[in-house]
Amino acid sequence: MLCESALSHGYLPVVFNRRSHNGTPLTTLKVQEFGDPSDLREAVRYIRYRQPAGRLYAVSESSGSGLLLSYLGECGSSSYVTAAVCLSPVFRCQSWFENGLCWPLQWVLALYQKICLSR
Repeated sequence: MLCESALSHGYLPVVFNRRSHNGTPLTTLKVQEFGDPSDLREAVRYIRYRQPAGRLYAVSESSGSGLLLSYLGECGSSSYVTAAVCLSPVFRCQSWFENGLCWPLQWVLALYQKICLSR
């Protein structure tokens, strides 16, 4: 329904799902690490290829905000993003990037990745 509303206003919505998230198949041996913007960077390149004159707006939610913030921080003014919004970003994600995750959270994330990979 949201996509239909966006289309009616002239937007071309794109949904980016990380590897093995939200039903997206894992087609490579690599699982995307938290904050690794390489897949998002490639998706943005493809969007720019398909719509070179279009403006790109990004909205992320929860841990996806860490991915978007990492992408914007790494690419800076060459990110091709006109505006970005992070909804419910992970608390203190900068410290996660700088210091790594605490061991209980690392264990939970590793368990989650194992479950996704076992599918």
